Amino acid sequence: MGQTPFDISLSEAMLLGRCLGLYEEANRNEFRFPLKFIFDKYLKPMLPHIKAMEKLTEVTVPVSVDWHKLPDESSIGYSNATPNFVYWKENESINAMLFVSRKKFLDRLIIEWLIDELPGDYQALLESPEDNARSYFELHKNAGSNPSYFYSTDKLIEENENEEIQDVSKRVLDLINIQNCEDIREAYSIGIALSQIQILVCMALVDIQSYFIVGSPLNFYLGHSEDLDSLIYSIEASQQIEPIFFSQSVSPSDWAKECLVIFNRLSEHESITKSNHSSLWIQNLQAKINLIPVDVDCPVDSSLGQEGFHEYLECIQETRAFTFFLQGELCGRWAGFDNQITEYDKHCLVPRWIRLTPNSSADRVRGSLDDIGTKFKNYSSTEDLSSIVLNLKDGIEALAKRIWDKEFAESPNKSVSDVLHDKIRNEDGMKKKFASLALHMYKIYRNDATHNIDRFTCSTEESVSFYWNMRALLKMYEEIDK
Repeated sequence: MGQTPFDISLSEAMLLGRCLGLYEEANRNEFRFPLKFIFDKYLKPMLPHIKAMEKLTEVTVPVSVDWHKLPDESSIGYSNATPNFVYWKENESINAMLFVSRKKFLDRLIIEWLIDELPGDYQALLESPEDNARSYFELHKNAGSNPSYFYSTDKLIEENENEEIQDVSKRVLDLINIQNCEDIREAYSIGIALSQIQILVCMALVDIQSYFIVGSPLNFYLGHSEDLDSLIYSIEASQQIEPIFFSQSVSPSDWAKECLVIFNRLSEHESITKSNHSSLWIQNLQAKINLIPVDVDCPVDSSLGQEGFHEYLECIQETRAFTFFLQGELCGRWAGFDNQITEYDKHCLVPRWIRLTPNSSADRVRGSLDDIGTKFKNYSSTEDLSSIVLNLKDGIEALAKRIWDKEFAESPNKSVSDVLHDKIRNEDGMKKKFASLALHMYKIYRNDATHNIDRFTCSTEESVSFYWNMRALLKMYEEIDK
């Protein structure tokens, strides 16, 4: 299914590479971490923060609220008059939960890009504030569930035995390659390398932790029991900062060999060679790692010795510190390029966070059209408005799938144009009108814009006409959906 790709910055490409590297390795032997968990822990902290819902203590409650009592004697209420509010009543106090619009930051853009490769539960993450409010109300009304469970990772793990991990990775790589920019591909590769180093550090620490037992030869290497206590505390504390725990271990020799391969690969990237700090740090780490003997099976091996053990542990911790430094250093150096992407997106008639996909909700379609409509007031007649068609074209399929969801679900290999042809022949009234207009727009604009995305152009008049035809489709959908 074709979806409109979107621009990403160098820093975003690196963060995506790091996330996908961790996602693949963490689920290699057993599915433990959904993509949402990886994004929550490793991507979202780097993005602007917008709450999905906000608690209000001073509210005016509509008389039409439908109240339902919960097991704890409190009540939950919802009214169609205020579709993005959910109300709570406890004793004489009434509060409200306001569901707000969340801009399409990178985590949600990627999930929407991957939605065909992800289980159906991910669709809830893309709902409008109104849909979220209704889902939240129904969830609590029927089950009296804990509110924190609504968007929880546990829910995704319980309801999905697996995710198509290889398909997800391939789809993300498609997005990277579509950028047609070697710098973007290099940034993504650096992110993958950072994830591999992070995994190796965790596995080395797991190996050392396995010797934290009474009478362990580790006591000899440290010399004093208080040193062992300090080491245990240090390693356990450092492991706790990693949301993902890798239970596999790696020997010092294998750790050294694999780290050297990654560092050699990093040294080939132009982004690294341009940084004296990063290059010198890699050279220093390579020199230290090369001192680790090639046949050491465990950290307390006699060939490593007491001094060698201390140097090995120091090397592990310094390698971890390097990954944090490199990510921060590159993000700082790429800030100029990242800002260009941000500024372009900010002033674009169709910024990336309102672009539609075949899975967009009707509320999303409406919001995108409203946002573009406000910008029409200031556009110049000489501007190239073909981006309107490029970025709204998939809204045709999105609305059609919501009218004839059964047909699309039962025949996933059937094309959109085939479904619309059938509906023109077999439907009447508003549905036939919708199918006729949708098929016209689909064949003339959507197909050309999808298959010739780099060369697609159309006149300003055509773009404006396409916009108003999308408005007409949305209006028909709303009439049909009543």
